[in-house]
Amino acid sequence: MSLPCSIETCKRSSDVLCYTCKKNLCREHLKEHDDWLNSEVNRLVEEMKSVSNQYMAINRNKLINDFRQKLDKWRDDSYKTIDRVYEEKSKELDQDWTEKLSKPRKGIDLMQSKLNGLIRKKKTTHEDINQSTTAIRYINQQIKEIEQKGIQMNIPTLFIDENLTYVKEPKIEQTNDFQLLSSYRSIDCSAQSGVAFATNNQNLLIYESDYLNLFNRDLILIQKIPWKYGHIYDMSWSATLTNFIIITDKRIVYLINESSLSFTVIQTIPQEKWWSSTCSDKSLFLSTYGTDANIFQFNLLSSFELIKRWRSPDTCKQHESIHDISYTNETLALIVADSSTKTARFELRSSTTLTQFWSFSLNINHISYQPSIHCCQIQSSEWLIVIENTSNIFQISKDGKLKRTFIYEPSPWNALLFAPNILAIRTENNLFLHNI
Repeated sequence: MSLPCSIETCKRSSDVLCYTCKKNLCREHLKEHDDWLNSEVNRLVEEMKSVSNQYMAINRNKLINDFRQKLDKWRDDSYKTIDRVYEEKSKELDQDWTEKLSKPRKGIDLMQSKLNGLIRKKKTTHEDINQSTTAIRYINQQIKEIEQKGIQMNIPTLFIDENLTYVKEPKIEQTNDFQLLSSYRSIDCSAQSGVAFATNNQNLLIYESDYLNLFNRDLILIQKIPWKYGHIYDMSWSATLTNFIIITDKRIVYLINESSLSFTVIQTIPQEKWWSSTCSDKSLFLSTYGTDANIFQFNLLSSFELIKRWRSPDTCKQHESIHDISYTNETLALIVADSSTKTARFELRSSTTLTQFWSFSLNINHISYQPSIHCCQIQSSEWLIVIENTSNIFQISKDGKLKRTFIYEPSPWNALLFAPNILAIRTENNLFLHNI
């Protein structure tokens, strides 16, 4: 006995089984079924035509020119940096040379004056001859040392990270196998005054014991200045401005020169309880301290003009706080904590609307006095989550899933990607570099 037609309104018996959709159909509805499938094919053909037309309409020249403009700006900025450093070192060279030559010059002038005096008095003693001979020979030795040694200058080879301005994707982005290798370099670096640090992919800026320290990739100190303008909560790098940005407990935001570490106050940014910062090509994002946190967006290209301010509940719930924010590829990563429920989560959102793409609950027992939680992006659009003064590092996939939990000793306090294949980790007493 044949089965009834699968169409609910049909009372006929089925004549055929459609093996594709597993439906029993009568002849009439089989024809409708075929007609519908054929119409779907036609619809797909039209949709494919639209996609093809969209591809053909891509303005290739504009896309290339936009990138070339960025490349040209990078070149011009690099030339300016080289010229500035050259001028500074040239002045130092002139000053050092003048200082070196001034010592024998003073000796020559004194001896000439003394000898002229002896000639006038015509009462020269053996002691005068011995003293003058010793002095002249000493001056002569100074001159020989200057001729032999000159001025000692250590001019390192200019390092240019080609990954800063690449057209092709770097090979490291093609692998999903993240490996945290053993540390290959470290320095003493206390976290007692905070764990803020930032990188421009060439140098590392660190806040430690009331000093701002700038290190190169070999962790050699290349610049250091005292910092007496408030405790630094966070710092970030703006590739657009080629400056570091620092926020402090004094509610002030500073712009820091990448090489000299000279700084200026950004007057157009209002004084708020700033806590975390991050930059895109066009914007500076700042989050506020404590519960009911806000996120501000400022324009990097127009003197930090306020673009937008997000408040609760768009940012988080009123009793929640934002521990960290990080920009990448038109998205904002947020670490949100709720001390009332002792929970925390890691979210990825749109940087223009704060629309949430996904959220991952961190398996920690968060309490109100819990140290801060930090995030940093690694290769393949994945993330690492570090919780201050604990031994766990969470690796999160690009779609918000837990891939792995690392046990790291000594306990990590903060982490960032120093270069495409270098991870920097701060602990209570040290800073470690790892190849990844």
